[in-house]
Amino acid sequence: MDDNLKEVIAEWKFNQSVTIELIKGFNDKIIQKKLPRPGINTFCKHFQEMIGVQEAYIRGIETGKMDFSIMPADDKLDGKDTCKQLMKKIESIEKRFNRVVNTAKVKQKIQWSKDDSKALIAHITTLCTHEVLHQGQIVAFCYALNIPIPKYVVEMWSLTQQ
Repeated sequence: MDDNLKEVIAEWKFNQSVTIELIKGFNDKIIQKKLPRPGINTFCKHFQEMIGVQEAYIRGIETGKMDFSIMPADDKLDGKDTCKQLMKKIESIEKRFNRVVNTAKVKQKIQWSKDDSKALIAHITTLCTHEVLHQGQIVAFCYALNIPIPKYVVEMWSLTQQ
């Protein structure tokens, strides 16, 4: 495997570890807390949306084509998963991601639109960016709503614990 691809995969795994620790650090009551954000208005819905996007990106690697239609719209997220259910979904995604990237061709391109394609490394980097977007929102909501941020997340991002 190409060294650059290894590095971006390692970055993805770090990003996913932050998401996992956020879920583990919350409880079912916290993930149902209403957030001041239209659409994705609970922590659970954030995690559901992140999982849906991860699935779409993995399928993009598998098929060579990004299909945005398989990602759930904000209003279709039910927000009913428990922390345990979210963790099961993340574990499944993690196994599938590892299998797919380990068999992908380094020079593979993923078609994003008729006129746009991304290299595999750029595709995974964009997935990382999306994950971090949500993690940042989750951390900001924790600060705003005085919800404790899991220790791992505080340490990895050098945050101030409230």
